[in-house]
Amino acid sequence: MTTVRALTFHDAAALATVRLEALENHGRFFTADIDAERGRTRADWEAAATETTGAAMFGAFRDGKLVAIAGVKPLPDDPAIAYWHSDYVRDGARGGAVIGFLCRTREAWCRDHGYDEARFTIRKGNVVAEAYYTWRGAVVIGEEPRRFADGQTAAARWYRLPVLLAQKRQKTLG
Repeated sequence: MTTVRALTFHDAAALATVRLEALENHGRFFTADIDAERGRTRADWEAAATETTGAAMFGAFRDGKLVAIAGVKPLPDDPAIAYWHSDYVRDGARGGAVIGFLCRTREAWCRDHGYDEARFTIRKGNVVAEAYYTWRGAVVIGEEPRRFADGQTAAARWYRLPVLLAQKRQKTLG
């Protein structure tokens, strides 16, 4: 059984493990600086795992183990818009609707915290992520070159997802 919840500082070590795994094994999909992430202290990871008024990191758990993460924080250029980041499902947990559980939880959290829109980037050519989020109602609103954790610079597409639309789509699809 999969459970999804906001992480707490007690989850800091598990968050660090999963986040670094994502960057090391799938860095082509993340714009984070892997060296900076490796250099984080325990206190940094505890802060990243702790929910605040405008930000949270969510985790999906199976048998008590963290198998997926997804974050939300205010968009730096417009704090009224949610910026989604760090979506990652561990290899052994893929294909079991885990990302769907995380997305629904994050969308509900966004609505509860006054966000009606989310924005995020996906590396151009990540067809699985592009298809999934387009299915959820996200639309491409721009594209820019970004440096990814694998050391490459590539096109990243900006997406916009009205979280109220996502809720209506979910009710329609069951």
